[in-house]
Amino acid sequence: MDVVVNLDLSDDRTVSQWRELHLEWLHTNVVWEPYDQQQLDNPVDMILNKNGTIVGIWSCDILVGSVGMKPADTLRWEIFKLAVLPDYRGKGIGDKLMEY
Repeated sequence: MDVVVNLDLSDDRTVSQWRELHLEWLHTNVVWEPYDQQQLDNPVDMILNKNGTIVGIWSCDILVGSVGMKPADTLRWEIFKLAVLPDYRGKGIGDKLMEY
């Protein structure tokens, strides 16, 4: 479970789990913004096609955490959509994602 991998967003199951993971976090923390919906509805155009990447950690067949990153400029990256399922929080998954 501790291996960080690039998420295959051509796989509908992966996209569905990624979307549900982030919807849970956004609704629980009441930080919903219209731009969030755009990213969740179309991660390829909104993130990957802008030189970004989305990585995650799986436990068996469950996506338990993920984070997105995209260039802010030539020296810095913007981190966004960092989320971990509630049952997996406090186990270092967020740290592993950020170390990637």
